Amino acid sequence: LHRLIRRQRQMCIRDRLISVTMICVTLVSVTACGKTDRDEEAKKLGIETPVTINVWYDNKDYESYLNTVASGLKSANNLITVNPVYVEAQDIVDTIYTETVRNNNAPDVYLMSAENNDKAYLLGLMLENDSYKDIYNEQIYGKAAIRSASYKGKLYGYPVSFSMPVMVYNKQYASTVESYEQLKQISDNYVVTEENAGVAKVFDFDPSGMFLNYPYIGRYMNIGGDEAEDAASFTIDEQHFKQAVKEYAQLKDTFGIDRQSSTLDECLDEFTQNKLLYTIVSTDNLKKIDESGVSYGIIPVPYLSEGLESVPMSVTTLAIVNPYTSNIAVAKTVARAISYDYAEDIQSLSGHTSARADLTKKGKNADNTDYNMLHDIYSDSIVKAKYVGVQNIYTQYEILIHQVWDGKSVDDAYNEFHNCLLYTSDAADELD
Repeated sequence: LHRLIRRQRQMCIRDRLISVTMICVTLVSVTACGKTDRDEEAKKLGIETPVTINVWYDNKDYESYLNTVASGLKSANNLITVNPVYVEAQDIVDTIYTETVRNNNAPDVYLMSAENNDKAYLLGLMLENDSYKDIYNEQIYGKAAIRSASYKGKLYGYPVSFSMPVMVYNKQYASTVESYEQLKQISDNYVVTEENAGVAKVFDFDPSGMFLNYPYIGRYMNIGGDEAEDAASFTIDEQHFKQAVKEYAQLKDTFGIDRQSSTLDECLDEFTQNKLLYTIVSTDNLKKIDESGVSYGIIPVPYLSEGLESVPMSVTTLAIVNPYTSNIAVAKTVARAISYDYAEDIQSLSGHTSARADLTKKGKNADNTDYNMLHDIYSDSIVKAKYVGVQNIYTQYEILIHQVWDGKSVDDAYNEFHNCLLYTSDAADELD
């Protein structure tokens, strides 16, 4: 009997050891897969001699991130050297064209805003992104990212990050809202207590910039057609446009906002010091709020009133492969690494939000409902138009919201805005 008991114990111990061993093997395998997933493409490249890929960028925010990608790819495949090059230029597309065509100094990959697609395409500086169709689609990146990365019906860009206006609120003292009517009710009935005595304002925002204020009225302009790239396509829903502009201007008196003093920096400072409950920021400002330690939530910019919609504009930063690269396969692998393989590190290292929407479904962001919402808003956002000369429309729009905010009648400001655009369009037609 004793021998039988000992034998059973030995078998149990053996089974447990086998089970533990199998678990360890599984964990090692999972860990190994986790470590090699992002470098798989680099490792399987069939290159036999060293290749250097120069990556040009004009925003220093991406310096640390690009260096991390370079280091990772070097570890994965010692024959690959990624060389990030910061380029100080007023127009990076012009600079790349000059260096590529005239000076034989072509970058292999470069970062640019998607609004430059038309220019880069016309100058022959974009190679089609056609090697990773299982990755670069709406399921992984969402609608706005793929639309931004496309031109003339083809995908060229590798979406890296995006900027977009959102409302943030202080979770310690406030909750979500959907409309400015709700925000007004909170403001009108706000009670100061010992706990919230440090709060100076319920709501404040910068009413000056076109980008932060596009959500209120942007739905009622169609710039560039369905793909935001047709210079001949520009329409306005005049009725709703005027109504939205009028409601927008009323925020001034409803919340006592001064266009001269209510700057984005001032609002950010007050919000990060728990002095402001609600404000409008760009997603590029979220890192500063994160670093402040304030407990905050993210929601869409509220609609102005019943019957009006609020839809933000987004601007997407793309990685582009230069057709003049001497090694297309490696350049594509690097562009993929920048936009997809290392995307989990973009926000922490650059302060910008990754365009990869599927990151919300895994890892550290799995339970972050605010982060999930951010990508839902982005996917349905209005893509900033991508054709040469469109900036004039945005400039005139900014002038219009300044005029109405400062007291000009909506009809007069609208007529001036509309006539100016008609004049510009006619002049362009004559030049053509």
